[in-house]
Amino acid sequence: MNSSPLNESNKNDEYQGIKFKENKNELDMAAKAEKWMGVLVNKEFDNKSYMGSVVNYCGETKLFQIDYENDVSEEVDYQELQKIVAPPPLVCEYLERINP
Repeated sequence: MNSSPLNESNKNDEYQGIKFKENKNELDMAAKAEKWMGVLVNKEFDNKSYMGSVVNYCGETKLFQIDYENDVSEEVDYQELQKIVAPPPLVCEYLERINP
């Protein structure tokens, strides 16, 4: 059974629909990533707690770059980022320390 032009058109429409969803998801994540810029995080390195902030997002790798006060930089995914967001009392303490 040969495929008709109608079937080929449907396949192309499905492909375009999938590509649209992928592009929309990428745009949604980019918009979400923009909101995370500057967010303060807290993480332990060598048994010491350090503050850092989200400074960049790479759409290609879907990773957020975080720069810490101890000059360490790392990339984390969205799930990891959510786990290390600094709680408000820690943020207040940190801000008072750097801006007395």
